[in-house]
Amino acid sequence: YPDVWNTPSEREAHLFETEESCCEAWDCYPEPPRWYPHFNSYDEATETMECIYDSSYPDVWDTPSLREAHLFETEENCCDTWNCHTETVAPSDEGRWLSNEEGTDCVFMTLPPGMLDADWVFETRDGCCAVSTCPDIVTTTSTEATTTQVSTTTTTEATTAQESPPRWYPHFDSYDETTETMECIYDDLYPDVWNTPSEREAHLFETEESCCEAWDCYPEPPRWYPHFNS
Repeated sequence: YPDVWNTPSEREAHLFETEESCCEAWDCYPEPPRWYPHFNSYDEATETMECIYDSSYPDVWDTPSLREAHLFETEENCCDTWNCHTETVAPSDEGRWLSNEEGTDCVFMTLPPGMLDADWVFETRDGCCAVSTCPDIVTTTSTEATTTQVSTTTTTEATTAQESPPRWYPHFDSYDETTETMECIYDDLYPDVWNTPSEREAHLFETEESCCEAWDCYPEPPRWYPHFNS
């Protein structure tokens, strides 16, 4: 294995005593089927959606921070959380923005009160798009009806493409076994999972200096040390 995996910051995540513990962390086996919310089935009229059962859910949902909220052993548990049935809907007065199932846009949904403070939902579209992929331009049309008048308001929001923002990050392919160093590079081509709350601090940096401090860009300076073989 790469020498860098045997450093304090990487050892726990990459090296294991048993095959079982390795596979638990790195998914040796196919994703098991689970019940999960099918966002594309969301019905604005009833404020409900379907829960479906297969293994096609996004990989990021099977991570510790998202698994409990998205993956379920039974349809009942899924529907209790995500409001499959109109008769059990208990929506809050507020909605939240969250990434859609494909991860291609942010969508607005009315959620149960207990889910409004989850770390994967946002009060504004901009907040959601800052950590998700959104289209360049979004047009939103809303109709407001009252007992005295009907008015239609159309709002067009032009936004800058807010995919993964450019950051300094470790370039694993540049690892040099001789010097035990690697480069930090600056662009927006890093893995999407690095821009999640559990991974961001360890992998994405505002400056090259802070990245190199964490990931050893520079060879160890020469030092005097005891030569045990002498």
